[in-house]
Amino acid sequence: STYLDGIENKVPSPQMEEFNLNVGRIFVTRLLLHRQALPYLQAARAFSEARVLAARCHIELGELDQAREMLKSLLAAIAASAADLVLELTPENETGRANLLLARVEFSEANYAAAEATIKLIPQASASWQEGQLLFAAMLTQRGLRDDFQKVKETLDPLPKMAEAKRLTSTKSTDPNLIYPYDPAMCEALVLYAQTDAQFRQPIETGDKPPVKPSDAVLRMLEVAKATDPLSAEPYLAEGRLKQRLGDFPGALEAYMAGLVIDPGNVRLNYAVAALRYKAGVVSEAKDLASRCLRQNPKFHPALVLLGEIALSDLDRLRDDLMQRRAAGEKVAFESELLGPLKEATAFFQGALEVQPAQPEVKLTLASLYLQLADITPATMNVKADAEDVRRAYLVKARDLAGELMAAVRKLGERSSVDEQATASEIAATPTPACFNVYAAACYAMGEYAQARSALEEHLAILRGPNARKHFASNRVLSDYRNSEHVKYAERWLAAIRANERQYVEREEFSGEFKPDFYGQWNIVNAPKPDLSFMKSTGAGIKDGKLTIGLAGQKEAFVVSRLSVPKNYATLTRFSARFDKRGEQLFHRGVSLTKLSSNTGKPGLAPVNCVMLGIDPQGQVFWQVRRFKLDDQARQEEVVAGDLIDVRRYNGPLDKDAPLTLALVRRLSTDRSNIVFVAVINGYEVELTLPEGLDDVRRNDLEDKSLQIDCGFFVWALSDVAGEFSVDSAQFVFDSGLGKPE
Repeated sequence: STYLDGIENKVPSPQMEEFNLNVGRIFVTRLLLHRQALPYLQAARAFSEARVLAARCHIELGELDQAREMLKSLLAAIAASAADLVLELTPENETGRANLLLARVEFSEANYAAAEATIKLIPQASASWQEGQLLFAAMLTQRGLRDDFQKVKETLDPLPKMAEAKRLTSTKSTDPNLIYPYDPAMCEALVLYAQTDAQFRQPIETGDKPPVKPSDAVLRMLEVAKATDPLSAEPYLAEGRLKQRLGDFPGALEAYMAGLVIDPGNVRLNYAVAALRYKAGVVSEAKDLASRCLRQNPKFHPALVLLGEIALSDLDRLRDDLMQRRAAGEKVAFESELLGPLKEATAFFQGALEVQPAQPEVKLTLASLYLQLADITPATMNVKADAEDVRRAYLVKARDLAGELMAAVRKLGERSSVDEQATASEIAATPTPACFNVYAAACYAMGEYAQARSALEEHLAILRGPNARKHFASNRVLSDYRNSEHVKYAERWLAAIRANERQYVEREEFSGEFKPDFYGQWNIVNAPKPDLSFMKSTGAGIKDGKLTIGLAGQKEAFVVSRLSVPKNYATLTRFSARFDKRGEQLFHRGVSLTKLSSNTGKPGLAPVNCVMLGIDPQGQVFWQVRRFKLDDQARQEEVVAGDLIDVRRYNGPLDKDAPLTLALVRRLSTDRSNIVFVAVINGYEVELTLPEGLDDVRRNDLEDKSLQIDCGFFVWALSDVAGEFSVDSAQFVFDSGLGKPE
């Protein structure tokens, strides 16, 4: 208050500057009022101490650019021996102090090269030199490149503190003459030196095995570190990380919590506990702790990434909840309910990349989220033109982010040599070719089919080429990637794009005038015989651009009736039909693909088996496989496989009044030995899992000239059930290369 009174009464210079410096110092060091301190420190900027304190204020306020500018101007003034600058310390010590603080600014933003260059400018005669070496060792430890751990040892070994520290660690803790000095610098050096141990960096697979025992030497170093600075939480953080790596999760949590007792606001400790709790499934606690980290340091990007991952897990749970609510009959606006949480997850990952752009996995996740936003956001907008603009904007963002990662992957392939000593940090910093899939998906959605195909081809060429290893951080990463879903996705969609280029399409719009017992190119299947009421209902037939299929009252329960059209067995890849609505009929109905053969011993073509996709009376989607034995009057056809399809697989349940598109797709398995059947419900693909023993259905017999395929509609019901359903259009897709190798 005395200083403030003097300032208010305008004491003469140089007392005015000294009073401002004293007020600023008290605000910074005692009251922690950093914003309020700045005007006083600015008024006292003739003192080097005032500029250093002002830089500290900017750092605490997150204004790193201002702090950097302040320190650089101070260093320039010291170097020029400015007449208007009053030094608190010797020029060497002033230079060392300012460079040390500037290096901390660069380190906080992971500008490792700039931080290292600044540390080298600290004069060895400066009182800050040893602290600068400790900061350099901390930077190397955090960066975690393969040579950094050896550099840490080389940096710490010459320090006088390290010699005394090694003496203490080599002395038994039970020695009655052992006295620990209070020395925070020694504590920091011991914690950093302990982390050069192989257990901190080599891959350790614990699995279901008991935890690996920590090194006695490391534990002793951390024990001495705790004793030399009882107020530091760093030894507990290092101990927790080590135990977590070795599989001792309860021990890790105990160490972290002990550290938080000493320093409750420690950002890295709070984050470590948050990550551990998240892995244990305690999501709410993990979210609270990660949020606490950001309150302490809004630019702590690991917490932003963790909150993004938590938001994604919440999004998955929300999807399941919406499915259950819809299944219970509640009307649910899927897109509107998902949009907010999806944008929240996106914001966290965006924030993490703004702080630290060198996070390829985060960048890939963000690009994938943009694809989801491109799919969901337009459905929540009323103006169609605006919706399309928003959709394209998200797709462009996804494409561009993935494109940046693709460029990095290509650059990896230009390396002259690789080795197997990649650290966890290097693996995390190395992008994988999964980015090519996201790029292809974005291009395809924008209609850029050639670019999509090219990206998928390049993805697979990288994996199959002689330089595949150069594109990955280690052989192990490459091996795991080759067995990942990313590769299967690329193979499947490249095959689909190539097939699209070969395909031609036939469409049936059911035009023409209605005539009794006339169904255009469609015919009633008489083997096995249909129910006597099939197509006898009032509206059955083709009329007003629709094919109406009906029962006048099922005569014999469960008899299946079919209406079909023959197609080429070797080339048909997809049969789809659009129903005017799902409806609420009391019968089973749907689409089918029936294999017929001229080698059954029967005259002409006879059915062999049939794959069916349909809707049951409860509005659920089901599939079946049936075999035919026309000689067995009691069992002319039998169900050999089938199941309901989980509503979550097709964004169901289905609205009874909404149009419905069902399709059956045939394609070859990866090894081209089997035919794979895929059900498509309103655009959602579900591969049908056919059990073993159905070789007549699964095997690749596309070259068999004796076979034909019928595309058709089916219906069956209990006795006396009557009703109709209508089809707006049908589509047949043929692939001339379906059975041929790529």
